[in-house]
Amino acid sequence: MVVKRTKLACAKMLRQHPTKAEAEAWKLLRNRRILGLKFGREKPLFGFIVDVYCAEHRLVIEIDGKIHDTPEIRAADQDRTSLLEGRGFTVIRIPNHQVTEDEMTRKIQGAVCALGSGPPSPVLGRGG
Repeated sequence: MVVKRTKLACAKMLRQHPTKAEAEAWKLLRNRRILGLKFGREKPLFGFIVDVYCAEHRLVIEIDGKIHDTPEIRAADQDRTSLLEGRGFTVIRIPNHQVTEDEMTRKIQGAVCALGSGPPSPVLGRGG
């Protein structure tokens, strides 16, 4: 499949050349550093490449820079979010300036709790 290989190559390129905010987010999320959850980055899903993904909770995190403030991109983001949510994913959008450990922990914990699996333990990363 040419399309699949192209998406995988694009995802690999994005992993190798992250934006400053994406690099900071990954530094915070890698190695189960937030709530003990395992994340992957630049994951192809349904024709999209999502910034960060937690398979255990079907959680997608998008790190949004200034370009996402334009009406056209905002509309495309909304369509993308609707499609992913329609397929059972939870999507969190985090603006670049909110990529901090406290803010990301708060948003991820809120999303996981909303899924009904209980709050993740900061120590074990599991629902209580």
